Amino acid sequence: AIADTDSGVNQDSIGVYVDGNQIVVPCVEDSEVWLCEFTSDPLAEGDHEFVFLAADITGNNVTETRYYFVDSNGPVIAGTHVESIGINQMVTAMAEDSLTSISEAVFYIDGNYETPTQMEATDDEFDELFELVEGEIDITNLTSDAHWVEVKAKDEAGNWGELGDPITFYVYRQCEGF
Repeated sequence: AIADTDSGVNQDSIGVYVDGNQIVVPCVEDSEVWLCEFTSDPLAEGDHEFVFLAADITGNNVTETRYYFVDSNGPVIAGTHVESIGINQMVTAMAEDSLTSISEAVFYIDGNYETPTQMEATDDEFDELFELVEGEIDITNLTSDAHWVEVKAKDEAGNWGELGDPITFYVYRQCEGF
């Protein structure tokens, strides 16, 4: 919104620039306030600069600059593998994001997407674009059979990535009494 209650806004002076390119923004007057609506194709991923220009009827100018960051894609999971650690299994994976740090990772067993298990960053802190993550698979309630695990991660912008490829692991239980 642009307003000047003294001399009024010079409508011809209103300008909007996105990343250095002037764009046409429709503005309408509503009780001495000019309301401008920016609609466009989605902005590309990354940093963007918006510059707003306006002047009043007497020639006083104002410039306002705002910065926005667009990140709409979640992290990608790669290199998932499972290994035995005593009785249980350990799942590890690489979570990768091109713009913002990884903030969280979870895994799911056998497609049970309502029960995620939290994972940890192997360096003890989620703060990088590339994080090696790990989580212990408790096999207590799993049958002696083949199972699969899927991992996904979230970035600091709040975007969850897609599930990584499912990785099969096996639970073997020895028969008691033999």
